[in-house]
Amino acid sequence: MHYRHLIQQFGAPNGLCSSITESKHIKAVKKPWRHSNRFEALGQMFTTNQRLDKLAAARVDFESCRMLDGSVLSAALQDVNPLHGEHDDTHEDLDNVDDDEIQAVDDGPCILNHVRLAKTPVRNIPTDLYTLARHIEVPNLPLLVHRFLESQLSNDTGLDIALPPDLLVSPVSVFHSAIATFYAPSDLSGLGGMHTECIRSTPCWRKAQARYDTVFLEQDPDIPGMGGLHVGRWFSTISDGPDEDIGMWIVQPDFNAGSRWELEVIHLNCILRGAHLIPVYGHDRLPMDIRHADSLDIFQAYYVNKYIDHHAFEVAF
Repeated sequence: MHYRHLIQQFGAPNGLCSSITESKHIKAVKKPWRHSNRFEALGQMFTTNQRLDKLAAARVDFESCRMLDGSVLSAALQDVNPLHGEHDDTHEDLDNVDDDEIQAVDDGPCILNHVRLAKTPVRNIPTDLYTLARHIEVPNLPLLVHRFLESQLSNDTGLDIALPPDLLVSPVSVFHSAIATFYAPSDLSGLGGMHTECIRSTPCWRKAQARYDTVFLEQDPDIPGMGGLHVGRWFSTISDGPDEDIGMWIVQPDFNAGSRWELEVIHLNCILRGAHLIPVYGHDRLPMDIRHADSLDIFQAYYVNKYIDHHAFEVAF
């Protein structure tokens, strides 16, 4: 109750800067939450804080015994270059690196982008392509796979090659997530400027509703920005440039002649990274029973959000 009055009178409550409590909130709440899996995170946050306190106490004890002088990185640098002294600025920078600063980063080689599937496929799901098509209610899945394989073989050889008749009866695996790694030195990244993010497409997320992330799909690498991209699951731009008022591209769903979603099997290398869409809401009120899992189905157009991070701005705009 006294915060507003004291800030108006003295510029800060009780003469203390409010950034002190904010910094404590970041350390005790925000960072432990980021280290959790975001599902029923309170207990995980308590455990994280307890372990951090124990590690801090252990470090004090070790340092009193003249152990743990510096960090693993600073010790490695000292071994590589003995000329770096004990009070070198490089050591100080490495010692002050926070664990949260390396979250969602990748120290791998510097490449434009790379997408890899999850390590474990989905269990208890059909491995036969035709049975899988019935299971996911996409009856033309074998035809789409057939077209995809033919196009891949034709692109590789330059010839029209017929597929072996037994190819479509080979076992298939289903993955509900993938990891996108891309070069984004301006965002939170590793030593090589690489950043990672998880892309999910699952009918049941955290034992609740479905989650289907959208992604940027490369259509024509010679056209810069959104002109050479699609947004999957199949959204296409409705004009040749961003909206004049908002400054963001507008996309709309692609439907076939039967008013159903346009479907196509694509190569994993076509995926650049995750995308974020904002519905073009209009003037009517939204129903109270709307679910977030339905947000990609009930609107006629969407803005492509260019403010999710610096890399998305560079890729799409």
